[in-house]
Amino acid sequence: MTRNKAHILFIKKDVERPAVEANLANVQNGSYPLSRPLFFYLRNKAAGDIKAFIDCVLSAEGQRSSPKLATSRSSRPSHGRTF
Repeated sequence: MTRNKAHILFIKKDVERPAVEANLANVQNGSYPLSRPLFFYLRNKAAGDIKAFIDCVLSAEGQRSSPKLATSRSSRPSHGRTF
């Protein structure tokens, strides 16, 4: 049985800068070039299971439960709808 192994590649923002490892610290400090915030866009006001999911993701427990995905504290945009 052959197992596939992932190889972590270090990435450069440009040719003058050093390559950076993909890890939580580098995403949080902004030195890792392939990271971005995650936004939820809804057509209607959240209700039912969708509201429960969003409430969970935005909760303190949700932010702690997946540090690789939740790299910064969530905030709600002032121009968006409240959930």
